[in-house]
Order: sequence, then C-alpha cells, then structure tokens
Amino acid sequence: MNPGRVLRWLIWFWLAGIMGTVGAQGLPEGLAELRIDVLRDPGAQLAVGDLAALGERFAPLPGGVLNAGFTRDAFWLRISVQRRAGAPQDWRLEVRPAFLDDLRLYAPTADQSYRVDRQGDWLPYSTRPFRYRNPLFTLDLPDESRQQFYLRVASTSSLMVMPSVTTPEVFRQRAQFSLIGLSLFFGVMIAMIGVNLLYAIALRDLFFGAYGVFLTLELLGFVNVEGMLAQFFFQDSPTIPDRLVGLTTYASFGLGMVLFRQFVRVRHYLPRLDLIVVFAAACEFTVSLSALTDYFSLLAPFGQLLILPATLITLVAAIMAARTGESGAGFVAAGYFAHIVFIGYSALSHVGVFATGVDPYLGLYVSVTAQLLFFQVGIVARAHQAERTHMALLERAQTAQEHAEKEQQLRETQSQFLNMVAHEVRTPLAVITAATNSLRLFDANLPQVTERIDRIERSAQRMGKLFELCLAAERINDPQDKPQLQPVSLLSLIAEIAAEHGLEPGTRLQIEDHTRGQEIKADPRLLKVALSNLIENAAKYSLPDDPIEMRVDLAGADEGGPGIVFDVIDRGPGVPVEMRERIFEKYFRAEERKGVPGLGLGLYLTRRIVASHGGHVRVLDGTGGRFRIYLPADK
Repeated sequence: MNPGRVLRWLIWFWLAGIMGTVGAQGLPEGLAELRIDVLRDPGAQLAVGDLAALGERFAPLPGGVLNAGFTRDAFWLRISVQRRAGAPQDWRLEVRPAFLDDLRLYAPTADQSYRVDRQGDWLPYSTRPFRYRNPLFTLDLPDESRQQFYLRVASTSSLMVMPSVTTPEVFRQRAQFSLIGLSLFFGVMIAMIGVNLLYAIALRDLFFGAYGVFLTLELLGFVNVEGMLAQFFFQDSPTIPDRLVGLTTYASFGLGMVLFRQFVRVRHYLPRLDLIVVFAAACEFTVSLSALTDYFSLLAPFGQLLILPATLITLVAAIMAARTGESGAGFVAAGYFAHIVFIGYSALSHVGVFATGVDPYLGLYVSVTAQLLFFQVGIVARAHQAERTHMALLERAQTAQEHAEKEQQLRETQSQFLNMVAHEVRTPLAVITAATNSLRLFDANLPQVTERIDRIERSAQRMGKLFELCLAAERINDPQDKPQLQPVSLLSLIAEIAAEHGLEPGTRLQIEDHTRGQEIKADPRLLKVALSNLIENAAKYSLPDDPIEMRVDLAGADEGGPGIVFDVIDRGPGVPVEMRERIFEKYFRAEERKGVPGLGLGLYLTRRIVASHGGHVRVLDGTGGRFRIYLPADK
C-alpha cells in the first residue's frame, strides 16, 4: 500500500474530526425537519418583532454555512426545527467559529414572545451557560410541532457562521473527537516550534528562530480562533482574545511573507514582482496592528486580498529556485502548491466573494498542515545542505592548513639549507679574497697576473652577491619574518653601499641629499639590499666612466604622503615603456640584456622589500635609467 496515500487519508480523517460538521448538515437523527434560512440586515436596524413581516425575504442558507466576509451588516438566521415522536426535547445549537462578536438566539416562549440568549466574544466567557470553546445554545423542543428560532449574528471580523444542531449526547461525542484532533494538531505545532528553537541554538541560525516565531504566531492564532484563549486564560477579559485574533493572524501572514521571500530569493528570480510581496507584507503588519484599534474591519479585507498574489509570486520564485537546484526550494514550492487553492478560496470567501456552503476552515487546517510540514522539511534540508557545505569548507580549510604547514616546514628546511650553504661558502670565499690580496702584494707589477686576480675577485664577489640575494629572497618571502624597523641614517647606509661596490661618493657616484641628515625607520639589512640592487643595476647598464646619481629628498603628497624618496639615475639605455612593470617580475630579463650578468632577482626583491615597508618603487620618465623608491615616514 502507498504510504503517501495512507498519510493523506489519515490527515483528511483527522482534520475532518477537528472541524466537526463540514458543509451541508444532514438531517440529524430524531428530527423530522431542520431548515435554516438567512436574511441580511443592512445597518443592523431590524428587531426580532420585524421579522414576521419579512418572512418572504428569508433565503435558504446554502450548504448550512453563511459566508459574508467583512461587513457591518447583521444577519438573521431563521432556524425551523421539528422533532420526531419519542425524540429528546433538549437539543444543542453550536455556532462556529468562536471569534464571532455578537450572537443572540431568540427562542419562542409560551406567551408568543421570545427569550434572548446572548453570547459571543464581546461577552466574558464566564457568563456562558456552557463551558465550551464555541458558542453553544439550548434549543427546547417541547412537542412534535415545528419550532422557529432566530439567531442574530454581527461581527467586526470576517463574518462566517457555521451552525450545527445535535442532541447533547452527539454533541459530546463530536466535542471529544474534535478536542483530540486539536490536541494532536497543536502538539505537532508545539513540537515543530521546539525543533526550530533547537536548530536555532545548535546552528546559530536566526532563520530557524524567526520561523519558530512564525509558528508561534500561527499556533496562537489557531488556539484563539478555536476559542481556547477565552476558555482557559481570559474568561473575564473578552477584549484581549478578540484583539489577538487579528493581531496574531495577520502578523503571521506578514512574517511568513518576509521569511519565504528571503528563503526562495524572490528578489533574485522575480525582481519586478518582489515589491508586491514587500508591499503585501507591510500591509499585513499594518492590518495586524490595526487589530488594536477600531479600524481593523476596514483594513482587514485588503490584507486578505493581498495574500493570494503574494503567495503566487513566492510560489513561482520557489519553483524557479527548485529548478536551479537550490536545496529546500522544492519542498517550499510543494507547500505553497498544496496551500494555494485553499488559501485563495479562504481569502476570497472571507471578503464575501464566495458564498458556497463548503467549510473553509477544513481547507485551512488541511492546507496549513501540509504547508507547514513541507516548509519544515525544506528549511531543514536547506540547513543540512548549508551544514554539509560548511563542513566541506572546514575540510578544505584544514587541508589548506596542513599544506601550509608542510610548505612552512619545507621553507624552513630550505632556509636552513641556504643559511648553511651560505655559511659554508663564505669561508672559502673569504679565503679566496685573502689569497688574491696576498697575490697582489707579490705580483703587483705583472699586468697579466693582476688581470687574472681581478677576474677571481669579481667571480668571488658575484658568488657572494648571489648568496646574499638568495638569502634576502628567502627572508622577504617568509610571512613570519617581518621587517625589523629601526632608525637608519641614510647617508651612512648609502656610503656603506658605495664602498661595497667600489663607488666612492663624489667620484662616479654623485649623491644629493636634501633631507638634512634625516633618519627613517626601516630594516637596514633589507633597505641596503634594495638600494644596492638599484646602484648595481645602474653600474652594470652604463659605461664605466658614466656618473651615477643618487638623490635623496623629502616626499610630498604626490608620492603618497610624508616620507623619503630615493632617485637612482644613470646614463644607460633606460627602460622601454612597455617593460617598466615586467622588469620587476621574478627572474625576468629583457632579451637585449641577456649579455649582462644577473639572475633577474634584483628588481623583484627591491619591489618586495619596499612594499614590505609600505612604500613603492617605479620607473621615471627621462633619458637613461631612472628609478624612484618611496618610503613613508610613518611606517
């Protein structure tokens, strides 16, 4: 057997029990006649004494249900009852729903007058003759003759009247069965509220909390519509449950629109129609607040009419989201699809468009049950998908962390190896340099020997420079090795660099200092490498006798703020415009410069070092090579 079909039949059977009599009531056992006619009373002007003369204006009540929507008119129900011989004399008239404001039953008496029994949610529950959630009247049928009762109904809320005539015994059975069904329905809703609260706490997801609030408003609305707030909590305060009907019902409408507009992303899929949903939600909240005033009956019809278009738009967006594969959107679409027919009928019947005898509250309970279950599954599915995505991201992050740790270990190993190699190489290089100096003392007058000694020294210096660049590159690429900032004397640093390159200031290296001996905070080792690379480049790419200019000046706003600028200028071929950025790339060397010794690391390191100090390096316009380094003063 199909479990889905069984579940559908169970839901229908269960909710039919909740609602009691549905549609047209069959003739109860023990009655020979039961006829209900209705008369509209515009402006609520008629009295019971006027009805005898207006008997022909009464019309049969179709299906046993009066559906007049929001109106200020009163309605008179003429209830004609005749019992069979041997049937009980005492009968009950139940009137649903519980939130009708003013109900007055006019029962005939022996002196041809009428006895009035008044009920409704304008009166304290404690004054009712029966402790029951819905208004309940006694119909006294003393003999087998036809008895005629009049029920006057008026309400500021949606006027829907569903009368039911039964014996006390049948009424008790139906009431018990209805109470069991309602208890199950409310129990499911309470369980769903608890589940959403747990999800909200466990996942720290506000959407579950908001949906829990939505379910709470729905629950309060249904409890109040069934008259249980007045029965159990506000027996002597009829105004509170009367106001809460509109307040909770329309607040849940508005909150539901807001939540599922966001869930299915109406703004993304239907941007032009999104404003309609926003407007509808705002109107629902406005109608909700108007329940605390006397304007509720004027605004409520507009709130009812906006439910249908807002629901249709959200349904279409949910279908579009489901087709694109968004998790949970299909369940939301199914929930709206299950609800759309009933909610549309309910909205139109509440404003009086439909006047059929079908009980709209049965459709409401069935559709709400299906809708909330589908919604809950969709929301949970979306949350589980988000959780799976989150776990996948955590797994990726953990994998990336492990890779980063391995890379860091490799980098540390590489750094240790380079430091070891550099240390081991420095000793033989120092021995070579010492040996060449000694050879110069013995063979200074032999040109051929001197030339070879110079070549050995240049090779040793180049090898030493290579290791210095590699160590600097390793240090600058280590994210944990931050520049060690300290005050640096610029002139002293430049003089030290010039001495290492054999460029005495005032000879080939011409220095212009306009900083008046100002110091700057920098890492002296790194800054020395950056400036040394520029001076070395200038020396390599210009003629041996061409001067190299170094200008040190205070920076202005055009460079990025207060600081120091270093300009290194030579008279070499310069840098083509199209290569002014590429020369700072790692290992890049222009084809026409391949004959000049180098690794393509110098300018790359210079830019990285300057950037680590918060500055920048660029090529200036003009003849020859012109490089400018800017270092901010507040780094």
